[in-house]
Amino acid sequence: MTPFLEKIFSWRPFARRTKRPKRTWRDERITSATDLARGGKRPPVPRRDLLIGLFAGANLVLLPWFVAGQPIWAQWTSLALSALAFAFLFLPIGFDGWRSASADRSLDALLRCPPFWCGLALMGLLALQGANPRLEVEFDGALWQLLPMDPVEWLPSGVRAPIQTNREPGGMNAFREMLIFGSPWLMFCALWCGVRSRRVIQWLVIGTLASCTALAVFSMGMRSAGDLFLYNSISVSVGSVYGTFLYQNQGGAFFYLAALLAASLALSDRLAHRGDVLRGGRHFVFFAATALLAAASVYSASFAALGGTLAGALALLPAWWFARPASEGDEGSRRWIGAGIAGAMIAALVAAAAFSADLQPVWQKIMHKFNLINEAKVDDRAGMRTATWTMFRENSLLFGSGGGSYRWISPEYFARLPEFRDAAGRLAQRANYAHFDWLQMLAEWGVFGVSAVLAAGAWALNRLRRSRIWAKPAVWPLALAPVILAAHACLDYLLFNPAVALLFTFTVFVSLAWAREGE
Repeated sequence: MTPFLEKIFSWRPFARRTKRPKRTWRDERITSATDLARGGKRPPVPRRDLLIGLFAGANLVLLPWFVAGQPIWAQWTSLALSALAFAFLFLPIGFDGWRSASADRSLDALLRCPPFWCGLALMGLLALQGANPRLEVEFDGALWQLLPMDPVEWLPSGVRAPIQTNREPGGMNAFREMLIFGSPWLMFCALWCGVRSRRVIQWLVIGTLASCTALAVFSMGMRSAGDLFLYNSISVSVGSVYGTFLYQNQGGAFFYLAALLAASLALSDRLAHRGDVLRGGRHFVFFAATALLAAASVYSASFAALGGTLAGALALLPAWWFARPASEGDEGSRRWIGAGIAGAMIAALVAAAAFSADLQPVWQKIMHKFNLINEAKVDDRAGMRTATWTMFRENSLLFGSGGGSYRWISPEYFARLPEFRDAAGRLAQRANYAHFDWLQMLAEWGVFGVSAVLAAGAWALNRLRRSRIWAKPAVWPLALAPVILAAHACLDYLLFNPAVALLFTFTVFVSLAWAREGE
């Protein structure tokens, strides 16, 4: 960038021509409440941080309302918002080292970010699978068949299928999966490499939670009213719609992720008051949002979501006890008064939900699962896992069968199992998804694709370890949220839902961002 262009982009009319002290990017964080009380001044919000946060926040707020991101136009919109946030890493915005980090510094941070390279490897794999098909889907009326093609043998290959269609079983291919997973990947890279301002992160969290809370109220009201179908485009065969989610287990997972995000925000805000739990009181509002979101997760009637909510509650209890300021004033009765007020608010919200809503579906689902266990069955999806594992073993172990190929290839493997055949030996039922996301990823992406995902997860866990997360109990519930969802994904179809995948990625970012404070 030439000095002339630098002057143009950094010119502010009628501004005072005072020379600011040169600061590093790490110094852009918000000052503590104690420093402000002593007369300190907050640094201005960096412009690059603000613009990245604006587009990332729009993505997080809007996508769950677009039928949880299932329509392809919603996925394109989500990708566009994430791509714009990513582009602001490199646009020439400010050159004084104080208002914004330089584009060169953003590029350097991106090149040193392992999730960027892991995501690039996965996106490259999916692009090669989509561009090098070995099978092609051909529709003949209501039926379809797979026709062989001539791929490049030594490259990853997949299935050429429609990206969108109204015919059964619906559109899906490698490029559609690039839409689903590319948006969270670009958003994470933009936030991790371009946003260091704690105020921007807090605004993002509060805005996301406000949207999630409104969605929780809408979902519970919709279920209580018995109106299961939000849009005419949703097939009436889907009888488990919950709010804007086509499947209630996805809604339950989404809401317990949001509940744990609200819990961590409440704990960190409580710490910011330095022991004065009765002054300010914003953390009471955040705890109330936590209770409401947890109730929405339970009310989804998903057994696994209930387990995830309980696991999060078990993490919240020790975090509440240990996440208290180290001041002597907090050791007295005020801590118990604050805990009593928060507990009363939570109890009132839970009681209101229990008495005003029909929880019979939740109880029936719990009893159904326990009856399956009593019959010496782990669950009713063992056959799906067997078919998916066979699909993995009989295709490329390294590169998989191709992104989005599961719904087209899996009928062959379902037909081999007696529980999916009728009396005449024909395929009677099957599933479009394995209901075990990690196993489906292994079958579609092979060892290479799953290794890229696991490498990014290992990097995140190592970052938490290096940041001494055990000494930051306010981050415990949030750091546990992705772990709970990863375990839940072994039972349900979750990570392929765009809204759940986006919120999952955001919780990972916020937990890492809050854990690295003070490094």
